[in-house]
Amino acid sequence: MIETTPNRPHLEELNQFAEGLNEKLRLAGANGAEQSFGLSVLLGGIPALIIALLLLALQAINLIQAFIVALFAGLVVVGAAALVANRARLNAIHHAYLNQAESEIEGFMEAHELSRLEFDTLAARLLPDSAPLHAFLHPRPSRASENQEM
Repeated sequence: MIETTPNRPHLEELNQFAEGLNEKLRLAGANGAEQSFGLSVLLGGIPALIIALLLLALQAINLIQAFIVALFAGLVVVGAAALVANRARLNAIHHAYLNQAESEIEGFMEAHELSRLEFDTLAARLLPDSAPLHAFLHPRPSRASENQEM
């Protein structure tokens, strides 16, 4: 275990720093996903609605069939938009990490005389498994997982 000296962070300070970074990444991902979902639904929904109205106007289908076509098209558009939004969320998190969080981590490590492995190991222990920052941490394997591999 790493000792805490005047230059070494207390676990509470590291926890606050890691949670702050994690929150920034989470917000960046949420913003990216929200924008992407809205745009995808709009751009996908307009053509689907136009096709349903066009078929109705040409009397190729009746009002009930047009409603059913619009409903199914809406479901397809929302499903596709959800996939696009998830990908946008992951890309926004990655972008935020590279442009902001990585330099903040380097500054924190320098100020507290931590190596990247020490930082990653401690932060991985403190953050929940669902934290976006986990994707960028490469912690030292624990003794339990080393023993299981043997």
